[in-house]
Amino acid sequence: MKPTISILGLLPSQAHIIEGAYKDRAKFRFADGDGCKAPKIKAMANKSDAIFMRSKHANHNTFMLLKSVHAKFKMVNGGMNSLHIAIGEFLDGK
Repeated sequence: MKPTISILGLLPSQAHIIEGAYKDRAKFRFADGDGCKAPKIKAMANKSDAIFMRSKHANHNTFMLLKSVHAKFKMVNGGMNSLHIAIGEFLDGK
């Protein structure tokens, strides 16, 4: 069974690139890190094997909400290359 990975803070074109690169290895959920409402974040946390949050594009409230629901999340600094590395490391560890 493929793991479910949620990613906060990507543009739609970036989400498309990530999904295309790893579609054979994982299922993805995407959300805007700044505009996400608490119920959506909580649902993502409950239904995700991993959450990656781009630190540049997500706010403090989102960060605190993820911590409060004990989500398995990782802050990713940098651009798309850093996100690719983080996803690859997670998937290789599965």
